[in-house]
Amino acid sequence: METITVARQAMATRFEMLLQGENSVALRAAAEQALDEIERLEAQLSLFRPTSEISMVNRLAASRPVRVSPPVFRLLRQARQLHDETAGAFDVTVAPLVRCWG
Repeated sequence: METITVARQAMATRFEMLLQGENSVALRAAAEQALDEIERLEAQLSLFRPTSEISMVNRLAASRPVRVSPPVFRLLRQARQLHDETAGAFDVTVAPLVRCWG
């Protein structure tokens, strides 16, 4: 049985995967696929990438409607639902305040 380690930086975090199995090529491919998905989500949802859908919403939505992909729309709708269910304890809009207050 082989053990492989695959790591990558994304979302200001080091993601590291340790996989064990008989086929190191398949293990590495599975790890790379998972890390690629993390990068895809970061590109779509990051507050720190000006080209992400979330950055676009933050930048433009106050002045005009912004079209987002169906997955991002579902995520924002779920965030709103969690906000309502927790009486505001869950708040996806808190990032600017956190940056302001340190």
